[in-house]
Amino acid sequence: MVLEYNICMTTFTKNYFALTTAILKNDLKKARGGQRAENKRLDFDNGGVLGTLSYVIEPAVEGKGMTLIIYFALEPQEIRLHNRTLRFGVRTDLVCGCGRNCNALYLNPKGDTFYCRKCNKLNYKSAKINVKGEYGVILWARSRREKLAKMKESIKTPYYRGQPTKKQKNYIKYAEKLDATGKEVREYRQTLEDIQKIRAKYFGTFQNF
Repeated sequence: MVLEYNICMTTFTKNYFALTTAILKNDLKKARGGQRAENKRLDFDNGGVLGTLSYVIEPAVEGKGMTLIIYFALEPQEIRLHNRTLRFGVRTDLVCGCGRNCNALYLNPKGDTFYCRKCNKLNYKSAKINVKGEYGVILWARSRREKLAKMKESIKTPYYRGQPTKKQKNYIKYAEKLDATGKEVREYRQTLEDIQKIRAKYFGTFQNF
């Protein structure tokens, strides 16, 4: 699995495999509960080169925090894990060797160790675009339209129980940000108005609509 940074504005100049907290989500949750995740295998694609790694997540013990141990190269790599308490729960970050808390660590050019974006000197292609030039403005505008189209493709369920889903809301919000007052936004607003009218008229019958 490679992170999908394929939109022009957020594409890295180099394509490295990213080990993310999303990939490790379930095992991190178990580790926070005191369970040890071991003998886990992960197949990945690192810029066209296929690879496999295994990992273990050690839960916190007295005097020591959670640790992710990756068995991939000749020497296993230990990555410290940092738990942050948020309003809705706990989130676990991967701690790079430089000390930065990250959601993703990237396989380095040698293909044997994971580091953060800054340590791997990964820059976004957007940093190479001169938005003051005519061609740069065209690239910038095109990338935004591509992102909008990709967001739309990812929406499988626009509405659920009479309410727009989170993906649908984000899509419309981004469309409005681009001043896209076309058909999509108009239909969205009209749908919300129709839902409100139905609720007002048939509230007693469709209170769970």
